[in-house]
Amino acid sequence: MKVKLLNAPIIFLDYSGDVLTGYYLISNRWTVLNDVYITFVRRKGIGYCYNLTWAGPLTKSEAEKLSCDNETILAVRHDVIKPFLQFLDDEVFLPNSVEVRTIIGLDCDQLNLAN
Repeated sequence: MKVKLLNAPIIFLDYSGDVLTGYYLISNRWTVLNDVYITFVRRKGIGYCYNLTWAGPLTKSEAEKLSCDNETILAVRHDVIKPFLQFLDDEVFLPNSVEVRTIIGLDCDQLNLAN
């Protein structure tokens, strides 16, 4: 991407991430069986969200680093979840359906029910 600021030299930014590629982290601790959407881990592991754009995308190395040795986090590639994504008011969500949970490898027996 080329960025030009007034009275400044042209700067090239190396940004390879977009919502069409990369990895996302899914929390099997905070994804609840009867929630509408799957819960993602936010960028840099700071909190949780339903909105995919808040969760990434991450590079493969970022995803591995954040999910390493953590059994409550699953790393998933964008191309795996892309067919299931839902768009609502400029936000992107992954529905919490049996089909999606199976595709991403969430074990329904490990998920809790919300009150």
